[in-house]
Amino acid sequence: MMRLFLSALYLICVALLLTLPLSNANAQISNCGTVTSPDVIARQLQQMQNPQRSLDCKVERTLGVKVWLVLDTLGNGGLSLNDINDIVTTPNNAFAPIGLTFSLCEVDTIVDHNFNIWDPQLDDPQAQVLYYDEGLINIYLVEDITTGAAGYAYFPGGADMIVLVKSSADGSITHEMGHFFGLYHTFEDGFGAELANGSNCSTAGDLLCDTGA
Repeated sequence: MMRLFLSALYLICVALLLTLPLSNANAQISNCGTVTSPDVIARQLQQMQNPQRSLDCKVERTLGVKVWLVLDTLGNGGLSLNDINDIVTTPNNAFAPIGLTFSLCEVDTIVDHNFNIWDPQLDDPQAQVLYYDEGLINIYLVEDITTGAAGYAYFPGGADMIVLVKSSADGSITHEMGHFFGLYHTFEDGFGAELANGSNCSTAGDLLCDTGA
């Protein structure tokens, strides 16, 4: 519920955040594995039928993050604490304009080579049973993702989890956090094609009128 509220606020305040890697890292989006599923489209369309009232763009809220560092069976493949802190610092800097911050609550390890080469279809449901803390944003740092993506997240209404490839985690975390709070790619077509003149910009494309069609 908290994430749904913040999602609405995030979209209203997106103009403050156009410096996010989500909007200026178009070179990375081909490596983004976040999927806009039919369920996500349906939830968004329902929300559009019941628009949120205008909100203050300062939420002044801190959300807890738990990092799951996946290692191989021998315990190799770790990151330094500085590297992990950077993964939290990066979105803190990006979301600062709306007063949203992230606090690193805990770092835990998963010593299992099967998870280190992450298969979303197999490992997402297993992780939610074995390695998942309710009430926190669970970030999994892995060696590789079988889909070839650099990372992915679930939109509001989905699991509170983000999966990132270790080697590019610092560069992709803010992009995926944007999806986590309900921001779509500028080339999103699940709501229909956005016209070049912008006349349907609030109901098609990425549903935002301050990004190009």
